[in-house]
Amino acid sequence: MLKVYVIGDLRGAYRNKYLVDILGQDPDIALSGSYVKGKFKKALSVFRLLRSDRVVISACNHNSVFAKVAYLARKKIVTDFYISFFDTDVLDRKLFDKKSKEARKLYKIDRKAFEKSSQVLFLNMAEGTYYTGLFGKTVSQVNGKAVPLCIPEKKPALLPYYNGKTDYIRFCWTGTYIPLQGLDRVLKAVKIATDQGLNMRLTVWGDKEEKAAPFKEMAQQLEIEKYIDFINVWGDLDRWEQYICENCDVTMGIFGPSKKAKVVLANKVVDGVAYRTPVITGKSGGVDEFFTDEILVCDNDPASIAEKMIEAASMKREDVEALIEKAYAIYSKNFTPDRFAERILESVKGVGCPNAKE
Repeated sequence: MLKVYVIGDLRGAYRNKYLVDILGQDPDIALSGSYVKGKFKKALSVFRLLRSDRVVISACNHNSVFAKVAYLARKKIVTDFYISFFDTDVLDRKLFDKKSKEARKLYKIDRKAFEKSSQVLFLNMAEGTYYTGLFGKTVSQVNGKAVPLCIPEKKPALLPYYNGKTDYIRFCWTGTYIPLQGLDRVLKAVKIATDQGLNMRLTVWGDKEEKAAPFKEMAQQLEIEKYIDFINVWGDLDRWEQYICENCDVTMGIFGPSKKAKVVLANKVVDGVAYRTPVITGKSGGVDEFFTDEILVCDNDPASIAEKMIEAASMKREDVEALIEKAYAIYSKNFTPDRFAERILESVKGVGCPNAKE
């Protein structure tokens, strides 16, 4: 029986919830972790960490104090490197100067994850190459492996525009208003497309009103506010899924200007594919690893985005159906919970960890 300890808070993270479910259901694994509720139970769980055969640091949790304990105990560690804290807060959001104390702290947290892990999991190899490069390393040096996004099956979207229920096409953007996502470029694309006569609507589903405020102001300045619906109800998954299913014709992906934007494959892109909607997203190495012509890919500038919007609106129903079925086949092959389970168990049980540190 392999004793596995999972580090991480599972709230609102279905990738991590699936991870725990998969490991917990395997008859060859005795599972424990820091995800237990209550400070006393969490503290007691440290003893299980120390007795474990393998530690799994779940997505977005390599900054946990439990990770530090695992490092000190020289455990065999599999780290799900979902994001780089240094890249997110320093290079993308620009919350801290590169030379600041805070930036150095985040850099050290990420670097330690690479140095102390027996294997590092990335969402795709383009991201793996980008992240390891930030720290002067390579994917092979950290024993990197791709474990793509894990997206549950969705109810097919009704696609009202393509099925003749509306005379306008609705594009849907979901995100937290960070620069990586490039909403400013999408709004400028709306201006270009509507000036050219496109009858359209854009839904912006975000997290906080105060973060939406600058984009609402931009929409007013561009005189496109009548085309845009801002909905800031983050965390209500059922409401979001119902809205997408009933109203969305095209899913919008990532269009930011950063180096990271050129390597990611965002959740929203695969979500759109799982909902069987056409998807428009910016060029990216992460996208190229899985998709060729199954989704609509463009340069990350407003004119190119607008061109794809107009192209999507001109597509015939049969062409849309053929496109989304091809994309859904890619989803089924790469992004389902079953495929995630296969890859995770391979790593955790040691098949994917030839360089595990003793």
